[in-house]
Amino acid sequence: MSKAICVIKNFILWTCIFFIFSCQSNTPTEESNESQFPLTQDDLYGKWQILSFKVTYNALLGIPDSQYVFEVKEENWQQILATKPTISYFYQNNTFRQEFIDNNNVPYDTIRGIWNLLGDTLMLISPTASYTYQVSLQSNRAIYSSIIDWDGDGEEDDEYFAIYKQLSKSTN
Repeated sequence: MSKAICVIKNFILWTCIFFIFSCQSNTPTEESNESQFPLTQDDLYGKWQILSFKVTYNALLGIPDSQYVFEVKEENWQQILATKPTISYFYQNNTFRQEFIDNNNVPYDTIRGIWNLLGDTLMLISPTASYTYQVSLQSNRAIYSSIIDWDGDGEEDDEYFAIYKQLSKSTN
């Protein structure tokens, strides 16, 4: 199957998923003492840097009942991954760019795509992959969580949690 057909199928699939999410009620739970406010696209515009992430693999590489945790924190990012923390740019025209830079400040990859926000669900679509995240904001931090196929075993059963810091409301 060609790459273009896969991208189109992914786009249609994620559009349907977002439609379902947008039809669901976003009623705050009674247990929450925090004030509830709607997340808007204006909240995400700008330049963001990932600070840390944690992936809990459930059924690592398809092996039932196996679990493994991979965590990278701000203080050990460069030692573990041998890169600088990823920078994400969210533009007002609903496009995004993610830059990957090695420890010598040399860019080695850039991902571009489109993004959309429905309620607290962020969808990122690039030519090679599509992701959805539940997002909450705390000051100038964005907390992402999702269930994804991080280990590439064909099962979306890995728990992803990441913290991003907003560097600027500008994308320059």
